[in-house]
Amino acid sequence: MQFLLVARDFTDAGALARRLAVRQAHLDRAALAKKEGVVLFGGATLDADDPAVAKMSGSVLLYEFPSRAMAEQYIQQDPYIIGKVWESYTLTPFRMAPLPKQ
Repeated sequence: MQFLLVARDFTDAGALARRLAVRQAHLDRAALAKKEGVVLFGGATLDADDPAVAKMSGSVLLYEFPSRAMAEQYIQQDPYIIGKVWESYTLTPFRMAPLPKQ
């Protein structure tokens, strides 16, 4: 089953520094999970429309897991949880539309 995670970062003065400190570990883990079919897509949400000033403020990921419990267990081991980057998140059952690739 697919699950859509929408996470919001902490907003304190050290939040961006914490994100950047564990970002590579988070991306490496996501890249491996993508190869394994666990992560279908993902990316950062931004706090502004202007790319010149926009900063990362959260994340969106689409997971594929047999159950919500397995998805939650995986999320709890993410460097962004352990590193106090994500303040909160929602995890919603999801079904990707069968659109053509191109």
